[in-house]
Amino acid sequence: GVRVNHDSLTAEGSYFGTPLATYANKGWTSTTPRVSVMYKFNPAVNAYFTYSQGFKAGVVSGQANAAPPANPEKISAYEVGLKTAQRNYSLNVAAFYYDYRDLQVEVFDFKSLATIPLNAAKAEIYGIDFDGAIKHNDAFQTRLVTTYLPKAEYTSFPAAIVFIPPLGGHGLVTDTQFDATGSRMLVT
Repeated sequence: GVRVNHDSLTAEGSYFGTPLATYANKGWTSTTPRVSVMYKFNPAVNAYFTYSQGFKAGVVSGQANAAPPANPEKISAYEVGLKTAQRNYSLNVAAFYYDYRDLQVEVFDFKSLATIPLNAAKAEIYGIDFDGAIKHNDAFQTRLVTTYLPKAEYTSFPAAIVFIPPLGGHGLVTDTQFDATGSRMLVT
């Protein structure tokens, strides 16, 4: 399949009821494909492969009327897996690889004292998902769901904003040009 998106963003604000000027007015168009292939070993067991691309529209800060919007986030996703569903149990195992471009992150900007969106250049994630359940009877089942992420890091993020310990005379000290390339991604 193919999906075509067109998103437009207009950001306006007010200060104690007084309207402010429009501080963002942008639009983005994206075409994203999805292909999935499945092989059934029998009615209860199948294997699959899926390739898809995704698009998350650009965003703007709701707190800072001077910050430009972050560009859309894009992903190429690959997944291969095995699924089975029997009368008394089910099992889903999948390996995945995600390649992000223009990953959206939020940072605190000390100049405007607001949280603003930025784009990290690139990020890469891969891992394994496991979802299994055993049905003991009609009223009780045991379920285990877990994900293993050996890699979830920024592959390019040369202008990250970080806090540098120790505290300075005015609180936290920031570095606005920290190279976070190769760093583990933040969990938010």
